[in-house]
Amino acid sequence: MAAIAWSDVEDLDANLANVAPNLQTLILARVEKLSASFFGGVDDPRYKMARVLLAAHIAAPYAAAAAGAGAAAGPVTSRSEGDVSESYAVASVSLTGSHSSTAHGRAFDELVRSMPGRIMNLRPTC
Repeated sequence: MAAIAWSDVEDLDANLANVAPNLQTLILARVEKLSASFFGGVDDPRYKMARVLLAAHIAAPYAAAAAGAGAAAGPVTSRSEGDVSESYAVASVSLTGSHSSTAHGRAFDELVRSMPGRIMNLRPTC
């Protein structure tokens, strides 16, 4: 099995190039834990795609923050004037295993749903 490289992730989304190298290493190590057998084996292109999509999904918030877009998100929900304060709405976090917060995560979920192991109610391990 060939490990994926960060360049594989950047080929999918060039905006992820500004993720810090130490985070790239951590993200790649995490996605390498996906079950190859669930995705058709180590030589199946779906296995590589699953790892690239999941890495891109995990990296997206870090790339946005590195680009200066991660500090404020959503509509302003409160403001103050003395000592200046502002609060923003943030997206809810799903603990159901869905990766719906990014396009890459949604593509990963779609790939998981398309796998034969899914019919037997198996889940990829990560």
